[in-house]
Amino acid sequence: MNYDLLILLHFAVNGLVGGICVCRLGKMHGVLIRVKAQYIGLLVMSAANGFSPILFSQWPTAVSILYVLWVLFILWSDGYQWREGAPKPALVSDHWAMGVVAQAWTRAREKLRELRSKFVALVRRLSHGR
Repeated sequence: MNYDLLILLHFAVNGLVGGICVCRLGKMHGVLIRVKAQYIGLLVMSAANGFSPILFSQWPTAVSILYVLWVLFILWSDGYQWREGAPKPALVSDHWAMGVVAQAWTRAREKLRELRSKFVALVRRLSHGR
């Protein structure tokens, strides 16, 4: 098998994956750290995978190229969500708002427990008073 063509294809596909990661990282303003970390990790791994013949003396196989092509397809297929910037679920403000709602719900639950305990104490006091 001609390894030169395989290495070139492997390098090119990993370069495309890395390029998509760089573009998306450039659009990440006000995005969750977890989402940034995912794309930084994907960028580092695609670079390490693309340069694996040089860095690790490992030749790409057909399966590894198919895998990277599949990752490229996944990134390409949800690219429409990134046209105007990061998608809404990745933004910190949405998660912050959900956190505020969760905190309000927790406070309301605590208040209901407090009212319930006061009600039970009042009922006990009234029942023992008879």
